[in-house]
Amino acid sequence: MDPDDIPMKFIPVKVLLVEAVGPDGTVQGQSVTASRSWPEEALAMTEESLTALVRQRYPGAVEYRSLGWKDTEIQVPEDEEPTGPDAAGRPQRS
Repeated sequence: MDPDDIPMKFIPVKVLLVEAVGPDGTVQGQSVTASRSWPEEALAMTEESLTALVRQRYPGAVEYRSLGWKDTEIQVPEDEEPTGPDAAGRPQRS
């Protein structure tokens, strides 16, 4: 099947970007993660973990900036099965 023929759908996600900023103010690197509808406590733990990962990857940075969780949507194949917390029986949004 041609990839352009695969039926797709949009699902809501939260996206987090953490940046490592150098002494001259330029972004030395960044990392991003996405989550379906996790509880706030899990989002906070994920943010801490991602920030720690960026600190490890870019130890010469003088600042590590979390740009916070943003709501957005991603496109996935229609037949994709949910994974993570939503797969455990939590209500799905369509």
